[in-house]
Amino acid sequence: MTNATKQALASVLGRTVAIDIASLVTLIPGDATIDPLISTMYQLTKGSAAAIIVPAPGLAGIGTWITIIAGTNFPHVITFPNLYLFGVVNTTFTATDLGSSITFFGASATQWAVMNVNTGIIA
Repeated sequence: MTNATKQALASVLGRTVAIDIASLVTLIPGDATIDPLISTMYQLTKGSAAAIIVPAPGLAGIGTWITIIAGTNFPHVITFPNLYLFGVVNTTFTATDLGSSITFFGASATQWAVMNVNTGIIA
């Protein structure tokens, strides 16, 4: 049963339902460019350091949220055009170990804003 079907059934029954979180995660086995218009979670599974590019959100990407999680213990580098953290412009996030993650959202057509970071380096 899909998560959407589970939620629809739960709303009809007036109950809550457990969602299979693994089905919500997209695996990235190599270098990639992230689609800035899809709110989702990504897990990096490359067996060496991955190079990930996140383009600017564009007008259609305002409000999009993305989480990227390191699923392997390599220094994956994620490059952004404009990543804002505490008002400072940054351009990269380096996952320093297994489980490193970053969550960000499209704050404007040209800017990503950091919502959460777990054991990684923003520069």
